[in-house]
Amino acid sequence: MDNKFRNHPSLMLEQLGVFGVIIITFLISSLDDLDEILGDIKNSDSTTLLIVILVILAVILFRLAVNTIVWYKTWITVDETSITITKNTIFRSVNTIGLRNISNINIERNLLERILGTSTVKIDTESRSTADTTDVTILLRKDKAEALRERLLAGATAAKHTQTIAANEQLDGTAGAAASVPNNGQTSDPTSVQNDGQISDPTSVPNNDQISRATSVQNSGQMSTVSSVPDNGQVTSANAAPNSRQVLSEVAYNTKQVLTHCVYSASIISLLVCLAALIAIIAFFLKMVVFGNHSIGSLIQMIPTALGGIVVIGSFVYAALRSLIGDFFRYYSFRIKRMPDHLHMEFGLFKRTSYEIPIKRISSIIVQRPVFSRISKRCFVDIINIGMGDEKEENTRLLLSIPEKHLPELLHRLLPEFDAYFTESDTAPIRPPKAIWWKKIIDSAKLLVFLAIGWTLMITVFGVTGLPAVLGCIGSFVLAMLIYLIGCYGTYKANKLQLRENYIAITNGMFASSTQFIDYHKIQYIELQQTPVERLLHLQHGIVYILAGAMNSFTGIPCFAKEQIDPIVQLFLEDSCNRRKKS
Repeated sequence: MDNKFRNHPSLMLEQLGVFGVIIITFLISSLDDLDEILGDIKNSDSTTLLIVILVILAVILFRLAVNTIVWYKTWITVDETSITITKNTIFRSVNTIGLRNISNINIERNLLERILGTSTVKIDTESRSTADTTDVTILLRKDKAEALRERLLAGATAAKHTQTIAANEQLDGTAGAAASVPNNGQTSDPTSVQNDGQISDPTSVPNNDQISRATSVQNSGQMSTVSSVPDNGQVTSANAAPNSRQVLSEVAYNTKQVLTHCVYSASIISLLVCLAALIAIIAFFLKMVVFGNHSIGSLIQMIPTALGGIVVIGSFVYAALRSLIGDFFRYYSFRIKRMPDHLHMEFGLFKRTSYEIPIKRISSIIVQRPVFSRISKRCFVDIINIGMGDEKEENTRLLLSIPEKHLPELLHRLLPEFDAYFTESDTAPIRPPKAIWWKKIIDSAKLLVFLAIGWTLMITVFGVTGLPAVLGCIGSFVLAMLIYLIGCYGTYKANKLQLRENYIAITNGMFASSTQFIDYHKIQYIELQQTPVERLLHLQHGIVYILAGAMNSFTGIPCFAKEQIDPIVQLFLEDSCNRRKKS
C-alpha cells in the first residue's frame, strides 16, 4: 500500500446522502427519455415544475462539485510513527496522529459500500477532547482498508513495544546514555505517560498456560470447544510477537443464539406493550366477528375501520419491537476472536462491522442483567474504552446473552487478564444499610406532594368533585406508593459494592441490574456527594470517572453509609502511590 493516497472516489456520492444518490441514479437512467420528458413538461405548461427540478439538480451538482474538490485536495499519509490527513482546500488543515496513541481501528461496511466493494476505516485515539467522536474516517476499497488497518496495527504495536523496551532498559539501568540523571540527583521516571494522563502498563500478554481453545456456542446453549490451530499447524503461543495475528480463542453466535439474546435483553416495557396490543387485537376480533351480530355486508364495510385500528396498534408494536429487531440485524453472525494483544470482533447483517480493540485500552467491563436475564440467571457483557460507543450505532458488546455459569470460562478465554473479577471471593459484597429506608420514606413525601398538587389542579381547573375525585385521589396515591415501594425494594436488593485490592465492582439497578468492574489505575477521579438528608442519616453517594466517551465516562456509586464509601477513595489513592513507587 502506498504511503500517500486519497479516499475512494465513491466518498463523493456517500456525502450526498441517500436522496442525492437516488436523484442522480434516476437522472442517469432517464437520459434516453429526456427529450420526451422535457416535451411533456413543455406541452403541459409546467414551467414552475421545471424550475424546481432544475434548482434541485443545480444544488446536487454544486454539492457534488464541492465534494469532488475536497476529495481531490485531501491526502492521507502513513509513515512508521504517524498518520497525517492533509486538506488543501480554502482552509488548509493538517491532522497528525501518532500511531502509539491509537486506541481502536474499526471497519464498517453499509449496504452501499458492500455493493461498491468499499469499507470505512474509523480510527480513535486516547484523547479526552475527542472521546465523543471518531478522530479519523477513511473510505477505501475493501482490500486496501484491510491493508491499512494491518499496517496501522503493526505500527501502533511496534511503537508501543519500542516504548516499553526503552522503559524497561531504563529501569534495569542498561539504557546507557539514554538514561539521563536530573540535576537533583534523582533518576528520571522511565515510565511513559499517555495522553490521558495515565501511566502505561507494560503488562505482557497471557502466559502459555492461559491459551484457550476456540469456543463455539451451540444451539443447546452449552459451551463446547474446538481446536484453534494456526495456519502453520502449531498451537499459538501467547508470548508471540506483538504484531502476531494468530487467533488464541474464538466465541461465535449462530442465528438462534442472536435471537435468544434479543429476547433476553428486551425491555419489559416493550414486551408489555406488545402483549397489550395482542390482547387488543384478539378482543376486537372476538367482539366484531365471533360475538357480534353482524351480517356479511356490514363486516365487509367495517374492514377499512378494522385495518385502520390494526395499523395504529401495529405502529405501537413496531415501536416496542424496534430495538429487538435492530439488535438482531446489528448482532447477526456475531463473533469475537482473541489475538495476542487485542480483540477482533465482527457482526452485522446489512451493515457489517469489524473492530480491533487493544487489550490494554480496555477501561472497564460491565456485566448487564436485564429483567428477563436476571430471572433466568443469564447476562451479557459490555466493555468500555476510548473509541467504543462514541457514536450511536457503535457497539460496546463483548459477549451476547449467556448463562451466568459460563461467564468466568468465556471471559477467561477472551480476557484472562481480568480473571480476578470472577475468581476472588475473599470479601462479601457490601449491601446498603437499613438507614437507606429512612431516606426512601423522606423521598416518598416529595412524590405525595406532586400527586396532591396534580389532583388539586384537576379539582379546581376541570371541576372533578364528589366520589370520582375521592376515589381518584386515593387510588392514585395507593398505586403510586405501591410502585414506588416495589422500586425501592428492587434497588435495595440490587445495589452493592465490592472493594478489592486492585479494583472496584459497582452494581446499580432496580429490576434490571449492571455490575461494572474498574481497576483503580483506570480511574480518572472520584466525586463523592451528600444531600442534606444523606448528611443527616450519615449516607453518601458518588460518581467514578474513567477515560471514555461522554456516555460511558462515568458510573454512579449508589447511596451507602459514609464509612462504606470512604474506603474507595483511600484504595484509589493507595494504588496511585504504589504505582508511583514502582515507577
